[in-house]
Amino acid sequence: MSGDEVLHAEYPVLDEAQARFHAVAGAFEGAAHPLGAARTAALAGAGELSGELEGGVAAFWLSWTEVVRTCADSSRLIAGNIGATAVDLSAADAGAASTIDLSPAPGGSDERERASPGLRPR
Repeated sequence: MSGDEVLHAEYPVLDEAQARFHAVAGAFEGAAHPLGAARTAALAGAGELSGELEGGVAAFWLSWTEVVRTCADSSRLIAGNIGATAVDLSAADAGAASTIDLSPAPGGSDERERASPGLRPR
């Protein structure tokens, strides 16, 4: 590409792509309600054994609820960045809640320990 060429955006195409990602986000959000209903139905169906299943059902529901929320948020971030000339990566860092520490472990003599970065909360 030479310096004389001009890039242009076809705004209807960008608008359609944004709308599709917003629709995907809505679909993910819509999946959260059936998950809650399935949780209730599973515990109700277990009858007197529901106490034994409650912890596992809750963990399953919480993990999938987080997956659905993360996918919806990601879809919105993608939609918001379509057609942008710059991407704001700070918005994608879950509130900048964690950092990657690449420094060697203090006093660590094991080479593998020093070579592997650790993810630590801020």
